[in-house]
Amino acid sequence: ATLLLAVERAFDRATAHAAVDASGAAYLCELVTAVLRLTLLVASTLARAADAATRAGAAAPPLLAALADLLRAELELELGGASLADARELLHLLATLEATLAQHGVPPERSALLDAHAVQAAFRAWLHEQRANFEQVLDGSFAQESWAPLTATQRVSASVVDLFQCFTQTVDFFFAVAQPSVSMARYLDWLLQEVVRAVLAYAERIQRRCGDADALLGPVDAALAARLAALTPPALCTMLNNVVSAASMLEGVWANVDAGWRRAVGEGGLNRRALEDALGLLRGRWRTLTTFVARRLVAYQLGDALGAALYARGVR
Repeated sequence: ATLLLAVERAFDRATAHAAVDASGAAYLCELVTAVLRLTLLVASTLARAADAATRAGAAAPPLLAALADLLRAELELELGGASLADARELLHLLATLEATLAQHGVPPERSALLDAHAVQAAFRAWLHEQRANFEQVLDGSFAQESWAPLTATQRVSASVVDLFQCFTQTVDFFFAVAQPSVSMARYLDWLLQEVVRAVLAYAERIQRRCGDADALLGPVDAALAARLAALTPPALCTMLNNVVSAASMLEGVWANVDAGWRRAVGEGGLNRRALEDALGLLRGRWRTLTTFVARRLVAYQLGDALGAALYARGVR
């Protein structure tokens, strides 16, 4: 009980110091990390006491479970507004404490410190930032896009490459803070949802840029003719290549994330069904674009020439 009281007082002192210091959440996060180092020593002491009681045939006191409850309560109070970048070392200590508590019989609903609401809030805030970053990359790349292939052999343009480079940086950071805890599975699912959302938004933007394929089957007014003139056949082919490549690149991201997850956590794997659902949506997008490209070439650009040739006497 004295050790638990010492931990609680340490949290209170950290809060008091942070209230005086003007450096904000990052400083408080450092203080909480220091307190967690003390807490890890307390947990080890309590675990040894519990082991000794068990070996002596006595019932182990429920002090570790009480420590877990105290930590979860303190995390809710202290970590509001903390960023993942500030909390990297803290997350490692929480994972170590979580493993110690689980090893000594504390039930998951009490020992899962990385599942605390404060930690979830930090991940949600980070993912919200990533969504904004993805949208910013899309806005910037579309504004500068020429729809010219990068090379003679790489028949995609810069926008799809920029987007997936952004994904790589985001995934790398996630695994830099990921800990061997099953609680991390939820955060990884959230991250992959944002990646899929951005890929589908990319395909949707290209589809909006092209327009409705059915509009090409009727009379073409001046506004539509001007838009079609800007969509040259080479540019349309690059757009289609980008969407097709986005599907294969998404599979590559999934494979890299799966490998990184196994390295960081060491168990389980990713939900393949979520990937298949995303690929199915992307295939729908590229089928729509294929229809548009075909109608753009046949019904609009070559329509008059084909009509004249079909009814010409010397047609070959």
